[in-house]
Amino acid sequence: MKPLPGRRRCSHNARVQPWNVLATSFEGQRDQLLTALRRLGNFRGGGYRNILVGNVPDPQALLDDVRTALTTDRLLSTSLAKVVPIE
Repeated sequence: MKPLPGRRRCSHNARVQPWNVLATSFEGQRDQLLTALRRLGNFRGGGYRNILVGNVPDPQALLDDVRTALTTDRLLSTSLAKVVPIE
């Protein structure tokens, strides 16, 4: 397929950044969750409402860190619905 004049042809995969953790926030709490999770790893919006994705060296260790932080970090405990490691 030939690209349209004035447009570059690019692979859709060229912009995809790797991620290995998916997190969901309670309704309307995505920005608060993003602030809280960025303390624990490299997180960004996942392209959908209330969805974040992250890339961390050890997803299982992140789960332990989240479990610990839930007891002391009010921002995390009031915004996190779920966090799931992706393999």
